[in-house]
Amino acid sequence: MQDPNSGDIWVNDCAAMNNGNPLFPTDVPIVLPVSTPVKMGGSIAATGWWDSQKVVTSVFWHSVNGTIVNAIYNCDNESGTFVRMGPEYVISETANVKNSSIHENTGLAVELLGSTAGYRVFYHDNNSQVQELFYTQKTNWNYGGIVSQDPVASFALGTAHSSTDNITVAFPRSDKDIEVSRFNSDKTWHISTFPESLENSPTNKTDTSKIEIDPKAEANFTLPAWDGAPSGMGVAIDSTFTRSVFYIGTDRLLHEVSNINFQWKLYPNQTSEAWPEADEANADLAVTYNFQSSEAWIYYVSGGSLVQAYRGTSGDWSSAVVVSVNSIDDKTTSNVDGKKSSGLSTGAKAGVGVAVSIGVLAIAGLGLFFFLR
Repeated sequence: MQDPNSGDIWVNDCAAMNNGNPLFPTDVPIVLPVSTPVKMGGSIAATGWWDSQKVVTSVFWHSVNGTIVNAIYNCDNESGTFVRMGPEYVISETANVKNSSIHENTGLAVELLGSTAGYRVFYHDNNSQVQELFYTQKTNWNYGGIVSQDPVASFALGTAHSSTDNITVAFPRSDKDIEVSRFNSDKTWHISTFPESLENSPTNKTDTSKIEIDPKAEANFTLPAWDGAPSGMGVAIDSTFTRSVFYIGTDRLLHEVSNINFQWKLYPNQTSEAWPEADEANADLAVTYNFQSSEAWIYYVSGGSLVQAYRGTSGDWSSAVVVSVNSIDDKTTSNVDGKKSSGLSTGAKAGVGVAVSIGVLAIAGLGLFFFLR
C-alpha cells in the first residue's frame, strides 16, 4: 500500500510469516525501491512466483509521469526486503501507448499466464474504456487492444484466469450492473453483464452504442449496496471453474456474486466473523486465489487494521484474522472479533485509511504469492 505522505510503497516481509499469516510491518515499514515515483494515489498491480529458492515479484504502477512502469524484484531471504533486478521498464512507451491516452485515474490489473504466454496488463484509457498490454517470451511489450468499448462507471478492475485462453476482466458498468469481458479460445473478448443481461452477444469489436441492456430479460436479483463506484473489485476462480466477483458495498459489507453453469448467482453474506465490516463504504480490497485448491484470500481494512478473509479448500470461510505488524505477535492474528490486538499503530491506522481510499491495496494481495510456495 502507499504511504499517503511520502508516496512510498509499503510491502510485506517477503521472508517471514506470523502464525501462518503474512507479516506487514508498519512502525518501520518495508519500502519497495523505485526510481520512477508512483503517482500519489495511483494504481498498483503485482504478480509473482517462487523459483525454488526465493520469491520473485513483478510490480506495475501508474507513475507521476502518467506512464505505466514495471520492475522485477527478488526477495532477500535474510532481510525480508525486495531487491530490484535490472532496470525499470516503461512498458506503456515500449508498447507505443501515449501518456496522454492513459486515464489520469486509471486502474491497473495484471495476469501472469506463464513463462511462455507472459503477462497481460489492463488499464483505462481517456475514454474510460478498458485496454490491454501484453508481453510474451517471444515479444516485447505491445498494445493488445480494447477489452470492451463500453465505458466504465468507475475505475475498479478485477481480473483472473484459469488458462491462457480463459481470462476474465470485471468492472463497474452502471449503478445497477457489473460488466464482464471474457477472453476465450476464439481470441475474442465476449461481453456480458449482471444482474441485468445484454442484448445480442457483444464482443470487444461491438460499438458502445450497440451494447445495450435487454429490456425483455428480467434480472433475478439486484446487486446489494451497489452504486457503481466501489474503490476495488476482485475475481477468484475455483477448481470447478466457478468465477466469483467480490466488492465492498455502500453498506461496508463484503459481497460475492458467482457464475455457476454460465448463470450469475448472488451468494449470501458470510458471518461478521468471516467477513467483518469494512471501515469505509465502497472500500478498496485485494483478492488472490489458488485455482487448483479453490482457496481464496481477501484483504481490506476493518477496525483500523488490515484483515485477511480466507476461503479454504472445502469452500467454507474461516474467521478473518488481523494481518500482523510485528515479528513476534502472540495471539494478535487469532480473530478479528477477539480484539486482542489493535493491529496497526495509531499512526498507521490513519495512513492506511487514506491509502485504501485511493486504491492502493494491490500490494497486500501480492503477499499471497510470497507465502504460497
